[in-house]
Amino acid sequence: MIKFLFRPNSLLLLTLGVAFGLRIWGLDFGLPYKFHPDEDKYVDVALNWHLRGEMNLEFINPPLFIYILAAAYTPWLAWSPFTPTDEWISGAYFFARLWSVVFAMLTLALTYRVTHYLSQFWNLKASFEIPKSKILYPRMGENPKSGAGLLAMGLLACLFLPIREAHFAVNDTAVTFFVLLAIYASLRLLSEPQLVMVLLAGFAVGLATATKLTGGLTILPLLMAHGLSSKKPKALNLAISLAIACATFLLIDAHIFWQWPLFVEAITQHLDFGMAGYKGLRMMPGSGWEFYFYTLHWGLGWPMTWLILVALVSVIFSETKRIRMVLLVLPIALFVYMGGQKIVFARFLLPAIPPLVILTAIKIDEWLKGTTKLRWLFIMIILLAQPLATSLWFDHLLTLPDTRQIATAWFSQTFPQNTAVVRESYSILPSKVLLNNDWPYKIKNLSASSQVETGLDRYLSNAQIVVLSSYTSDRTREDEDEDNLRRKQLALLDQEATLIKEFNPYATNYDDWFYLDQLYGSADETWFRTRPGPVLKIYRLNNYRFSEKD
Repeated sequence: MIKFLFRPNSLLLLTLGVAFGLRIWGLDFGLPYKFHPDEDKYVDVALNWHLRGEMNLEFINPPLFIYILAAAYTPWLAWSPFTPTDEWISGAYFFARLWSVVFAMLTLALTYRVTHYLSQFWNLKASFEIPKSKILYPRMGENPKSGAGLLAMGLLACLFLPIREAHFAVNDTAVTFFVLLAIYASLRLLSEPQLVMVLLAGFAVGLATATKLTGGLTILPLLMAHGLSSKKPKALNLAISLAIACATFLLIDAHIFWQWPLFVEAITQHLDFGMAGYKGLRMMPGSGWEFYFYTLHWGLGWPMTWLILVALVSVIFSETKRIRMVLLVLPIALFVYMGGQKIVFARFLLPAIPPLVILTAIKIDEWLKGTTKLRWLFIMIILLAQPLATSLWFDHLLTLPDTRQIATAWFSQTFPQNTAVVRESYSILPSKVLLNNDWPYKIKNLSASSQVETGLDRYLSNAQIVVLSSYTSDRTREDEDEDNLRRKQLALLDQEATLIKEFNPYATNYDDWFYLDQLYGSADETWFRTRPGPVLKIYRLNNYRFSEKD
């Protein structure tokens, strides 16, 4: 039995099975409530194309993932016609999240192929005239001479950050797949600089850019591959690839043709937005580069992070460093660019993860070549113990009720209809996805931006009950005076109101820095949690007489 499990085909199937299970467990979290702030930008737009015959596209989020969802919903709606019920909406959103899982699994398969290809390529000592007979293009399940492909797939399958992001119906796993496809096509130009590969490389770059604008960085490995290619004329081949990339992007994002001035204005504002910060918030205690290095620590585990750094340093001394840079130029450029922004999210780094894992797997295979299976198993345990354990706990948390659901149930049982409530965003009485739901209360909403738009009475006007959410009240302001105002508002609330109920998702009094990544799902604080959701505090103003229902 043990020998059977160590066979390449068995390990491939086991790895794929584990990866799929980790990504689909807890996939229905929060539904039918809108707990993820970005999913509706894709799912609702795709559904409304079928339900209302309209598709409202944005400039900042290219539409390829929306088109994929819209196409996938065609047979879905034929099988399950629309009904305005929680069950149908939950099923439709679950189906959309499945497509993030699909792209995550495709990325795993492509990671195996790219790693196996490169592990053979790099062993040829950087000869740019590479005989085709020397290049192996393995099918899934072939018995490889090198275990690097299987190792890379196994590592990527169990890393926390890729598992986390696969649970959300947004474009991050899709762009990660297309970015890796573009890198692979660029690498293939080095050994097969024929016209078909020139076209494929450009097409892949266009697909990546049409999924997410940062996918446009795939032009860097394309440029480098053409520069290193032995095929002439290089300039003509490069021009063809770039023309195909532009044509692919413009065909998919065709609405910019008749809205070009608005597109340019939106992109300019977005770039300024990234440099200026998100709505006046301070999103991290240090620089963006520190944030993304910290993201690698909790998203991949510290042993894997430091091994990646060692592998990157080893490239400097490699005979094939120019070829390896075709693989690595995008992760490096992405890290440098995103680290210089004031808007930072862990998911922005996701496309960089597969290339870094591929490099590390190949280096591990070189270092441990000829070693025993027991030593391989020991290395895998060291590298994956932290991220795999975190992933399992994260998935478990997703199966539990969110604090917003629990607090809403308590509030509905405790307070009569028409109670006046001041609530922060991401708190009780949440909205439902796709459908509008009305709660029988007099609700005044407070957004995070209203912290600086109101005075000290932010929480104290026109209400009987005040509900705070840590996802809003814990956001640190970039401006010191504005942040002092935020703190004074909270202190005044403690003086003028009585805390009658608290819903705390943490096992201890967690008071570390609040990262906006936590809005989407637990992140660096996963191990401190006993359930998902923010800390919710429900206050009664002291001039309001409170009595619970019988």
